[in-house]
Amino acid sequence: MSAGIGSDQAARLRALVRDMQDGAQPSLSAPSAELARPHRPVPLAPSHALPRQTARQSRARILAIASGKGGVGKTTLAVNLAAAISEMGKRVTLIDGDLGLANADLLCGVRATRNIGDVLDGRCALHDAIADTPYGFRVLPGASGLARLAALGEREARVIVGRFAAMDTMSDIVLIDCGAGIGNIVHAFMLAADRSLIVTTPDPMAVTDAYALIKSLASRRCPTTGGRPGFSLVVNQAFDDGEAQSVCCRVGAVTRKFLGIELAGGCWVLEDDQVRIEGRHCRPFVVSAPRSDATGCVRRVAQSVLREFEMLPESPEGVGAMGRFASILRLITGAGKGAKIAETVA
Repeated sequence: MSAGIGSDQAARLRALVRDMQDGAQPSLSAPSAELARPHRPVPLAPSHALPRQTARQSRARILAIASGKGGVGKTTLAVNLAAAISEMGKRVTLIDGDLGLANADLLCGVRATRNIGDVLDGRCALHDAIADTPYGFRVLPGASGLARLAALGEREARVIVGRFAAMDTMSDIVLIDCGAGIGNIVHAFMLAADRSLIVTTPDPMAVTDAYALIKSLASRRCPTTGGRPGFSLVVNQAFDDGEAQSVCCRVGAVTRKFLGIELAGGCWVLEDDQVRIEGRHCRPFVVSAPRSDATGCVRRVAQSVLREFEMLPESPEGVGAMGRFASILRLITGAGKGAKIAETVA
């Protein structure tokens, strides 16, 4: 990318933020009416419209949940999605992929004695580190404070191949709560995933960082399948449907114009006092507050995810979900070759 193009794109992004602050429509000088037309979110079907699963999946599907900015409610969404998808009859395992500031197990009301660091170091088997939650899904706790795990070496990457292989047979859906930002480990999880949810709030800085995360992965392809990562935007803590749709339309227009990426139908979770109340008690609000506005939103997100997974083709023979993740880690940490996934965002 030339300096002129990069600076132009940065200027457009800053204009997007100013437009959002002013409440104006995005100022996109699109070359055609198609590009200029706002992208409206795809309506979500009711749960009874979901296709039935006629045969057990041969391997787990991976859903990565990421955000460009911290503090947008990403982990809360991940925990509640795990509970919602479990209610729909799927075997769900939630992996806390924030290897620096892990806390997903706390939000599940689980007091973990083992974590992902113990598995990597060989101190316990995978099934010993995975904890059952009271909400029908399992969680693999992260390793808070173990800074070295945030920069896994080649040895640890190789170890993952064997120790995480069982994830394919014990789960239908593997949810990965990624750390915030555009680090190498975040990219590894997202490239390994069948689908990624990018979480933002209506806050202009959060939207800008969400776009930066999408941009940093726009040209990447999974090393083992060659597939391009798929993204969906989730607007969390939206005041109402109109505000959420506005954010989805703006981000969709910018990613389409500058990155050539058509985001899947936007989803959102409305701001709800019940979310904070249940969070303080360390329990998923989809279980303890089933009639809340936020619960209805999360269930629609879960339905959308399952519907997309049903339409995905099977992976090539022998390419399991966690095996694919391990291959990506080897690519990243086989450093010497200068392999680095994060790119500079203009």
